[in-house]
Amino acid sequence: IASKAAMDNPSALAPSWRGFLQFHSSPAFYQEVVRVFGAAIRHQRPDIEPGLNTTLAQMRTAVRGTEDKGADDLMLDCQVGINTPPTVRSKRGVRGPHYDRLTEMYAGLLYFRSPRDKSKGGDLQVFRCKGECREVPRAEKRKLGMSMKFNHEHFDPKQVEAVATV
Repeated sequence: IASKAAMDNPSALAPSWRGFLQFHSSPAFYQEVVRVFGAAIRHQRPDIEPGLNTTLAQMRTAVRGTEDKGADDLMLDCQVGINTPPTVRSKRGVRGPHYDRLTEMYAGLLYFRSPRDKSKGGDLQVFRCKGECREVPRAEKRKLGMSMKFNHEHFDPKQVEAVATV
């Protein structure tokens, strides 16, 4: 459930989770991100500040889905979700080398694994292209049993290599 949905439907989540979503999609949290990761963001994306004609710290933010078109530089969101267990094959799962949204400046994951969970897999892997990376077309994804999820584009696994596992 996304920040806006939690704000629109307060009974959808416990108050502690609503507070978590609200803080992590707030201007105060964004300023913490800039303080901690600003230099790294500028290094990876030197085009952002000149492109918006403002600094990271001065960017105007809004919760995604509530924005007044053109009134904000950056849309923030925090989502509570449950991924498919690594032992279950699913066309809606989020396995393999992929990106969710090219327009994301940053994303963070917080994972609560049960101490009783002894399954293998489900780790976050970071990939890089060996050369040119090709997105797998939708028709081919369907044939291969890959996720058909919107904004979840897979790359050909033969064209990437894992560089880190978290």
